[in-house]
Amino acid sequence: MALLAEVAEPDAAPKRLKILGEDMLLFRQTDGKIGLVEPRCPHRGADLFWGRNEECGLRCIYHGWKFDADGSCVDIPNMVPGRLRDNFMKTARIRSFPVREWGGMVWAWMGAP
Repeated sequence: MALLAEVAEPDAAPKRLKILGEDMLLFRQTDGKIGLVEPRCPHRGADLFWGRNEECGLRCIYHGWKFDADGSCVDIPNMVPGRLRDNFMKTARIRSFPVREWGGMVWAWMGAP
């Protein structure tokens, strides 16, 4: 799928991939975890490739929503902290796929969970 050297640095720019006809982003978080996620933010559809890979997640350049390697929303800076923001963070997700590092490559499972 991808060489491990292509995502060797934590917090580096994500790498664009096309796998089985689908656009994806591959990145390494600050903690070293590798993520393979869909490239569009669910909020306004902005391309996460142009966002920032920082502090264990990809931050959307449009409104600042941040998603981790598992596709979970971990920060929404433009909402007041509270129950409404917490509910948004629980439901806002991007599609992600499990990956493993082995033999100098990054492998992904794109089948059913």
